[in-house]
Amino acid sequence: MLTHVHFVVVAGWLLIGIAGLLWILGCAVTAHKMDREGLTFWKSFVACFLFSPLVGILAIAVARLMRPNRPLVQTATRG
Repeated sequence: MLTHVHFVVVAGWLLIGIAGLLWILGCAVTAHKMDREGLTFWKSFVACFLFSPLVGILAIAVARLMRPNRPLVQTATRG
């Protein structure tokens, strides 16, 4: 009977470990994309790790909205 309990405990810890690794991987991928948008990687990673990678995706969308659509050269008028 005790071997079944040990198996369940080990399987549970492995499941928690895999879920944690997937969480960290999702945070790292999101932070890398945020780094491309101009936000720092480690601050983005910590924000994603503490809240959720979905918060990072929301921050990417906000950063894209805040960025002007046209380059500065196209907005300047020639006189």
